[in-house]
Amino acid sequence: MKWKRIAQKKKTELHESQYDWFGRLNKTNLVLLILAAGLWVTQWVFTNSANWWALFLLVFAIGEHINYYHIRLSYQTTAEWKDWKKRGWQRPVLARELSNHKRVKQKH
Repeated sequence: MKWKRIAQKKKTELHESQYDWFGRLNKTNLVLLILAAGLWVTQWVFTNSANWWALFLLVFAIGEHINYYHIRLSYQTTAEWKDWKKRGWQRPVLARELSNHKRVKQKH
């Protein structure tokens, strides 16, 4: 959705409801990740067998959460890799927009 607006050179700001939605998804995702980790550990402790496929999916989901809301982990082009080598780890665009929106909302 945002990439389409950028490609069309339109304003890239999200709507107020979208900011709220992504903020709620962030919190919901954390709760679900904690529950999934707890269930995996419980299964491992009580059944003495670990579901390694589920662990892989859990680690992947945690990585995606970090990639969207905390630190950008995906760099796909050589230009992005060169930029990473110069500037290091960066905050994802979504995380920056959410924190900027929260600051602006608090000022009003």
